Amino acid sequence: MRDPEVNDPNDSSWAKTYVETAGNFISYVGSQPDKIVSERAAHITPVAFAQRTRNVPPAGPVDASFWWFEDRAWPLRREMPRRAGWDLQKAKDQRTNHYRIVIDPLTKALDPAKETARHWQVARETPLPQVET
Repeated sequence: MRDPEVNDPNDSSWAKTYVETAGNFISYVGSQPDKIVSERAAHITPVAFAQRTRNVPPAGPVDASFWWFEDRAWPLRREMPRRAGWDLQKAKDQRTNHYRIVIDPLTKALDPAKETARHWQVARETPLPQVET
């Protein structure tokens, strides 16, 4: 592709359009993967504790408290009963594992978009080679 009007391709009309267009999309494409990942991660709630007591005749009150978190993007609510040995750290570990199962593949799937933005940035900053006529 060559503009016969100019010797320096950096001065051609198509090169200016290319650089300007790339500039418009670099920030968008570069920031979108992070935005998508953070919006998805926001659906995973922090671990919370629900204090509950159930009355079971003839035993009386029984601890029914549990740690829980939710992933609102999926119909998932994970409850971890205290009487089964769950504590805050184990519940947080469970949430972290769920976060990794969801977010890591999403991040990996969006890596090509980040790479494309990096390539566009390099291409935009690198002048086109002079054409010998």
